[in-house]
Amino acid sequence: MATLPQENRAEQRYKEIIQWEKQLAGNKKAYTRMFDKSLEKVLHTFPYKQRKYLLNVTDRFLFYAQSFILHSRFHEEAERRIILEARIFDEDITSIHDLKKLTAAQLQFIHSQLMAKQRILSLGQGGMTGMGGLILNMSDLPAVLLLNLRTVQISALCYGYDLRNPSEMMIALKVFHGASLPKNMQKEAWIKLEQEAAQKEQEFPWFYEGEEEIIDTDWLQQLFRQVSKLIVLKILRKKLIQGVPLIGIVTGAACNYQLTKQISEWAGFFYEKRYLIENIKSE
Repeated sequence: MATLPQENRAEQRYKEIIQWEKQLAGNKKAYTRMFDKSLEKVLHTFPYKQRKYLLNVTDRFLFYAQSFILHSRFHEEAERRIILEARIFDEDITSIHDLKKLTAAQLQFIHSQLMAKQRILSLGQGGMTGMGGLILNMSDLPAVLLLNLRTVQISALCYGYDLRNPSEMMIALKVFHGASLPKNMQKEAWIKLEQEAAQKEQEFPWFYEGEEEIIDTDWLQQLFRQVSKLIVLKILRKKLIQGVPLIGIVTGAACNYQLTKQISEWAGFFYEKRYLIENIKSE
């Protein structure tokens, strides 16, 4: 079977991403719309000061968590691991930025391998939460946020974007924000983020001059989803199968897996599209 030229494969991939974008504004199922409306009503019952405080706390948590991870040995080891994977295709790769020398298909392969590991981690973490216990319950929310923030960071690295760049740090946080929004709000976030990324390339790549607030009231729906999940898991833990809360474990694992799958797909498409557009401009 004949293979397509590299230019045609990249063009085909770009069309696939555009097609996926169109689905962001697609209609949701009736029960999902009802759940989202219920969350909106709950959010509007919260006093403004409490909502503002919650937004600020979450913003600071994500910003400091991102900074801590990016300056840790753990992140350095992840970079080395990605570079080693890239050297399978090109022995001259020595830095994250060098990954842009690879083809879209090669970068997509590296990304898919690493995202599979992230989804497995999310599956395990959700299953442990479903088992129950005060410590597991209390650690679930920060664990979910950190694991999925890390998913976005790895996606950026896979396509050659160095997150030690202040602009890229903020873009990664906004990718996390957009990817974890309710489905009907993701299209607007995607368009806004693309415009910001394009402006960053044209002006000052090493400086960030956009909005520094990451989390907004709409995103708080995700926070309430996680709290709702914990309440459901607490109820399901009482349903034992041979002494094991199997239904709770499966439900917790499935919820976390689906969220990480959504975020890894969103982040992967975003960074891959940036990579493809940059390659077109450089030709």
